[in-house]
Amino acid sequence: MKYLIILLAVISFQAFASPIQDLKPVGKGTMKWFSLKIYDAELFSSTGQYSDQINKDLALKITYKRNISNDRLVDITQSEWDKLGVVYEPSWITAMKEIWPAVTKGDQLTVVVKDQSSRFYFNNQFIGSVDESGFGKTFLQIWLSPDTSAPKLRRALIGV
Repeated sequence: MKYLIILLAVISFQAFASPIQDLKPVGKGTMKWFSLKIYDAELFSSTGQYSDQINKDLALKITYKRNISNDRLVDITQSEWDKLGVVYEPSWITAMKEIWPAVTKGDQLTVVVKDQSSRFYFNNQFIGSVDESGFGKTFLQIWLSPDTSAPKLRRALIGV
């Protein structure tokens, strides 16, 4: 009986564990369009600091302030990549369409990038991954590139 209780406790803890529990906060900010809040974003790293050369493990957690369809999320991602001039694979667009749900106010979408794996979580529940070389870094460039369309948010996220 004692072992059963311990086993249930371990399983319960894993079921509710945060996908970013091993990472430290770097910075946070809010994406606005004029005066409308679109989402709050938080960046996490293994060190609690951001450096493009040092960090292997990064996570970005977005808490939405508006309802957005999954098609719109993918379209915005692709548009931001196009603005940055980054090269991306068509399979990445397909994967995002399959993985991402529509979001409503208060929902959280988190990506955890470790090595070549980019794992997505919706309200802390795993929903899928893209395990293709370069995806994670390319995806995070939307927020972390010096050429991002949201430089104020970038500075808040990387802590400068």
